[in-house]
Order: sequence, then structure tokens, then C-alpha cells
Amino acid sequence: MITDTDSATYDEVIAVAQQEAARLRPSQPDLPTQEQLEPYLGKMWAIDRPLIDAVRRHLDEWGVRSQLRSYEGHIEWVAVRAAYAADLECQARGILDTQVRDAIVQRAWRLGLLHDVQAWRGWGPDHSIEGMKAARQILQDVGITDPYLEDQVMLHDKLGVTPRNDPAFDVPYFATFAADHLNWGLEWEEDKWRSLAEKGIPVAKGIRNYGHIVELRDDPNLQQTVWGRDVVVPWVDFGIKVAQHVEQTFSV
Repeated sequence: MITDTDSATYDEVIAVAQQEAARLRPSQPDLPTQEQLEPYLGKMWAIDRPLIDAVRRHLDEWGVRSQLRSYEGHIEWVAVRAAYAADLECQARGILDTQVRDAIVQRAWRLGLLHDVQAWRGWGPDHSIEGMKAARQILQDVGITDPYLEDQVMLHDKLGVTPRNDPAFDVPYFATFAADHLNWGLEWEEDKWRSLAEKGIPVAKGIRNYGHIVELRDDPNLQQTVWGRDVVVPWVDFGIKVAQHVEQTFSV
């Protein structure tokens, strides 16, 4: 099916995107299974239930940008995968001290829980700056003191962050960045197109709206962890290839 953008619909775009995604998927690296993620989810709920509850209350009060950024739709999804990626990175870096490793993994899921608490503000700097302030208040409310989390929330969407040569900062931050931005590749199969449709963006404009994921793929942030390099970069590239295929199909 090839059509021009004057008459194309997003349903037609999604059909083309899903077909291309199905063709590309067999060559992609494996994503973590639910069985692999379950231990991190269990620990997070067992150890940090007060933080989870506080984040959920905050989101209920302030709202979310969309259901794709809700607690169930995004926050927990990122937090658990951030913990998983941080644990893999600890293994890769030879961080064997159980106490140190557990603290790094916990900071990763905490950053995942907090990173989008002000996402309702959109993609601008207020999202991160106000998110940092909200995270500070939430942490105070639940009695958590952490030297890094506020700064990490403020930086969570920033490209080109320089590693600090401190695993306590670098591993949780870059693991969470990778987990959060994995969606930037996956969403081009369907969710991104539906979001563009809901915003009323014409197909002719929407099919060219992927330059930001090219910038992400080439950014050094995703090179700072093994999981970022080996898994997330290929999946971001997957999203680029799907988007490019859609653009080529409908630009006639």
C-alpha cells in the first residue's frame, strides 16, 4: 500500500509501521522478560512502597501528559527496567560489594519512579526543573535522603551528560536514561502515531517527526552502560528505520 500524504490516515500509517516492525523485529536484541524483571519489581514494592504511594498520589493530584506517561503506563515500567539495567552494569563493572550494588540498583528504581512526576508540563525545561522540586518534596515527605536523586531528576532527559566517574551517580543515571528512552524506539510501531493523531498533527508533518530519535541514537548517554549500548541503541535504531520506512512509503 502506497498513498500520498494528502489522503493518508494514521490508521494506514500504523499498518505500514507494524508491517515493517514485524520484518525488523527478528534481528533485534532480546528485551528483558517478565520473569527477569519480577525480582526487581518485588524488591521495589517491598522496600519502597511509601515512595510508590507518594508518587501515585502526586500523579493523581497533578495529572499526567497522557496515559502513556501514567504510573501504570510508564513510571513503573521504567523503574523496573532501570533497576535491571543498573544490576547488569554493576556486574559489567565488577561491583561485587552487595551493599554498594543494592544501593545503586535501588537508586535506579527510585529515579525511575521520580523522573516524570511533572511530565504533565510537556517536554520543555519546566518538566525537569519542576520535576526536581517535586521530587525533593516527595523524598522529604517519605523520609528519604539521597545525595544524587534531585540532580538526576533534573538531568533525566538531558543529552550529552558527562559521566562523573562515580558509579553511585553514573550507573543509576545512565541505566535509567536507557530504560526511559527505550520507548523512543518502541513507540514508532503504533503509540507515537496515535499520539500524533490525537494532537491533530497532519500525516504529512507527522511522518517527518523523528529527527529527535536520530539525535538520541547518536548521543553518548546511551553508550555509558552495556545495556544502553547493546540493547537500547539497536531498538532506538529500530524506531528510526520504521519511521523512515513510513516516510518513504507515504512520500510519493
